[in-house]
Amino acid sequence: RKCMARAHHYMELGRFAEAEVNLQNCIDTADPMHAPLAKNLLEWLWQEKKQQSAGTISVGARVFIHGLVSHSGKLINHQVGIIISYDGQAGRYGVQLANKERKCIKPDNLMVVTSAEHLQELQAQHAIEASAMQQEQDVNSQISRALSQSKASDMEQIYVYPFMRAS
Repeated sequence: RKCMARAHHYMELGRFAEAEVNLQNCIDTADPMHAPLAKNLLEWLWQEKKQQSAGTISVGARVFIHGLVSHSGKLINHQVGIIISYDGQAGRYGVQLANKERKCIKPDNLMVVTSAEHLQELQAQHAIEASAMQQEQDVNSQISRALSQSKASDMEQIYVYPFMRAS
């Protein structure tokens, strides 16, 4: 199945969050042949996530900040920072932002950026989600909402046609 192939690819790249989504899609589709393997791999990923939470993101790693819910946290969501320390007692990483500000952030709110392409994907996903949250029901927000609510397996072929309104 394509979801298993994508999950394996993401795992090889160390992009566990994306692998987790693809494995969950395999399980949700109730494919009897692949579901048991997907469940085993998902359990392995959760173990990896626990180890990562134990302070295994390297100092100097670039990270993408996401999922912060406080007012001040929302201001730094979707920014990139550099890991400068780890506080094992607090279970938080010290992250230096581009503006040199330093924050202590839980590992669940950090995603290691593996490449420039990976960062572009993360930023594009953020742009889609932000557009979908717009109050106006313009064409862009409708497309963004559809993309963000689609399963990865639904997105094999997406066609976007440009159009112009008659004036």
